[in-house]
Amino acid sequence: MTSPVSPGELKHLTPEPFPDSDAETLRDRAAYVDSIVVLLNPAAATFEIAILATMDTIRTFLGDWTVARDIGIGWAELSTASLTVKETLEDERNNVDFYWDGGAFDAFSNYLEDIFERVVTTSDRMTEIGSRVAEAIMLVHTTYSDVLRFMSSTAANVVNMSSVVEVWELGSALSEFVRTVGDLIADAALVMGGYEENLTQIEITATTFPPLPHQQSSLDNMAKTGGWDVAEATG
Repeated sequence: MTSPVSPGELKHLTPEPFPDSDAETLRDRAAYVDSIVVLLNPAAATFEIAILATMDTIRTFLGDWTVARDIGIGWAELSTASLTVKETLEDERNNVDFYWDGGAFDAFSNYLEDIFERVVTTSDRMTEIGSRVAEAIMLVHTTYSDVLRFMSSTAANVVNMSSVVEVWELGSALSEFVRTVGDLIADAALVMGGYEENLTQIEITATTFPPLPHQQSSLDNMAKTGGWDVAEATG
């Protein structure tokens, strides 16, 4: 499992550009292998098809990363915003405390404390979701970078393989490329399945959040005129 990631780390995240020249080199070398193999066994001339499918998989795996990045950042910002609201309410409650005393204020203050507790819980859940999304995005980017580096190294190794005696070695290198890319993406998908499960658990927890408090006794105490003891404002 990857180390914890803060959604803030996503703000300046930019994937490496897809190396079209390396992809074209691999496709060209695959077509060359097919041109030789087809003479011996037409059914085995599938190297170019495999390389093209692998390139499509790599591009698809990255996906629309800006949407995922913005979602992760958005959850983190919501978490911060909810705590800001809580702090503002606490400051205002403390200001009221200077002038207001008695049972009504106690009921009001206790009622707000219940709300504050729920706000903190909600913020924690938002932070968890943002972190899980951020970790998944970073995993995709790391895997994508690893795949591109392997693509470049493979292209550099095979670019000059053009003789018939090198066809077997060339075909083996291309097959290894396809297999390794598949393994890297499959491993990442497995880890992301764990993130999906964690997010589902967070969502289940979120749906069981208690509603904002509706303590009738507190509301009744706030409504009692005898419980109000308000001091005059002093300039």
